[in-house]
Amino acid sequence: MCSQGFGQWLKSQLVSGGLYEEVFGEDEELRMSLAMTLDSDYYWAEFVNINHVGEWAYSVINRVENALNSLRVRFNLRNGQLEIVVNNGWIRDANLLLGIETPETYMEYNVKIRADSSESMVINGFNDVTISLLSPKTKTQIKKPIKIMRGAMKR
Repeated sequence: MCSQGFGQWLKSQLVSGGLYEEVFGEDEELRMSLAMTLDSDYYWAEFVNINHVGEWAYSVINRVENALNSLRVRFNLRNGQLEIVVNNGWIRDANLLLGIETPETYMEYNVKIRADSSESMVINGFNDVTISLLSPKTKTQIKKPIKIMRGAMKR
């Protein structure tokens, strides 16, 4: 892969870096790693060190993936109530948008979850529900939506 192609590939792989900062805020360590990865001297000049570029790229991608994968959504059904629990297992606070869709309506809730903690929400009575975890500004889907079908729960 030519150096220019590598730079384009890397930028496309790091689109989720913007998602990271939208959810977790500015991160100087992530930005410095990204700067080191994209520093053109490392792959344009005659002293190119592909291992160096690869290690920094891996560092950035790994940090973003670990952070986004640390976000979890689970639910509990009790006495006609749906409890939704969002867990943030990352080292930074997370700002999220929780989308709750029923056949009748769609609601969004801004949720701020401190590092290594969780927040819960209870919905009284529900029909079929789809729960989505989204970024707060661009509403980018972070996790696959969870679909809860009431008829399926009665079996």
